[in-house]
Amino acid sequence: MASTVGDPSTTTISTRSYYHVLQIDGYSTIFDTLADFSCVDSLPFPAGGYRWHINFYPKGSSPETADFIALFLLLADPVDDEAVTADITFSLLNPDLQDSVSLYRRTGIAPVAFSKLYREYGCPDFIKRECFERSSKFLKDDRFAIRVDVHIVKRASSSMVVPPSDLHWHLHGLLSSKEGADVELRVGGEKFAAHRLVLVARSSVFKAELFHQTEEGSTSTNVVIQIRDMETRVFRALLTFIYTDVLPDMDHQDEFAMTGRLIVAADRYNLQRLKLMCEDRLCSHIGTSSVATISWH
Repeated sequence: MASTVGDPSTTTISTRSYYHVLQIDGYSTIFDTLADFSCVDSLPFPAGGYRWHINFYPKGSSPETADFIALFLLLADPVDDEAVTADITFSLLNPDLQDSVSLYRRTGIAPVAFSKLYREYGCPDFIKRECFERSSKFLKDDRFAIRVDVHIVKRASSSMVVPPSDLHWHLHGLLSSKEGADVELRVGGEKFAAHRLVLVARSSVFKAELFHQTEEGSTSTNVVIQIRDMETRVFRALLTFIYTDVLPDMDHQDEFAMTGRLIVAADRYNLQRLKLMCEDRLCSHIGTSSVATISWH
């Protein structure tokens, strides 16, 4: 299926649609034997000239989503410089596969760009496990079926030049100006002003901590969070990434150690993209002569 949207003299968008169905037999056995946050990986299937996998997590994909069933789509093939853009929809089908009517569906809010660093997308909270297990329409005779629809989006050449996104500059300006800040972060004797909604949107760890304070009845407009066991410069870089999604500039002499400490900080605050970017930087620059100089304890 292909469609064209808009004026051909400006931008042409074509989409090609594909789908794949994964049938799971013996759900209870899989649940009992699979380790926490582990997945069942489907066989590869083609879509848009690439190979893909469905990853099914019966016990959630992380501690934060342990009560949910998680579904992810993984791009198995390597990606060139140009990302693969796709709209993704996950569905639960009739377990007997007598028809393709979706019994439950989750669609992404925007097209996803699968790239060298970002090759997986999904719904960590696809459906509450209790709801799934209690409903005979989803789970029948210990089996069920998952369908993923992949709509590959390709843009043709355009006579109109659209500037790149500058959202990160606006958010960085918000961080620098401290305007509207309602959270104070204290690290190593230094204070950082930040915005609750930005922290919550970017980090599940900050989300849990800030929402926990709200539930405890804190009515203060300025919440104070004390952060221990982290260097001030490392946290400054972490906070800059949270607002801009960009790795900050680093002193070349200190780059290896700083990048390593950022990996630890990214893991602590569940910033997977930052962690992958740092790991990629280390892989690109580390040689046998530089390994001995790295320390990020």
